[in-house]
Parts: sequence; C-alpha cells; structure tokens
Amino acid sequence: MQRGVIIFTKEESLELNQLTQANEAAPALLQQKFANETQDAANYELSVEEVNWLLDQLPTPQNSTEIQNNIRTKLYAFLA
Repeated sequence: MQRGVIIFTKEESLELNQLTQANEAAPALLQQKFANETQDAANYELSVEEVNWLLDQLPTPQNSTEIQNNIRTKLYAFLA
C-alpha cells in the first residue's frame, strides 16, 4: 500500500474533519486523523485508498469552496 504525507492547514483540516464526521461510511482511521486539529498546519500520513475516498466525498469543483479546491489540489498532487 502506497502511503505519503500531505500538509493541510487548520482550515483544511477542519473541513476534512467535517467531511469525515458527516459520513457514516468514513473509515474510522480517517475520522481519528482529522479530529480535534488545533495546529496552524499539520502533516497527515495517508494512503492512496484514503486519498481516493476523500476525493470521492468532495463536492464537484464548480460547487466547491476555495478550501475544498485547495484540498482537492493537494490530494491530486499526492496521486501524481
């Protein structure tokens, strides 16, 4: 399983926390990773499967906020 580290800002981490907490099908490990983030920026070790799951949960680009678009960009860069 391929893994890597992505740095998310506090705002991005909060958005990902909301995304994972709102979805009952979210992997428990992802819910734990993004819960209670208080740092300005944090490193997250993610697998390709987790990144793909997060991408599937984000709204379409035309319906996304700037923060969601930033998250999408970082996730795509991870997969490249």
